[in-house]
Amino acid sequence: MPPDDLGSVTHWLGALRGGDLDAAQPLRERYFVRLVGLARAGLRTGRSPGAAEDEEDAALSAFAS
Repeated sequence: MPPDDLGSVTHWLGALRGGDLDAAQPLRERYFVRLVGLARAGLRTGRSPGAAEDEEDAALSAFAS
C-alpha cells in the first residue's frame, strides 16, 4: 500500500481486520461526532434529561460492534 494510503479509511479497516485494534482510534476520531448526530436524530422521540449520554453511548456501541 502506498504511504499516502496510511491515512485512508480502507487502510484502517484492513488493519482492524488484521487484528490491529489501534486502527480503531483514527476511525473514532473521524466518525464519532457524525455518529452522535445520527443517534440524536434516531433517539429524538422520548428524549430524557440524560439524552446526550444516550447518544454518545449509542455511538460508542456502534464502534464496539
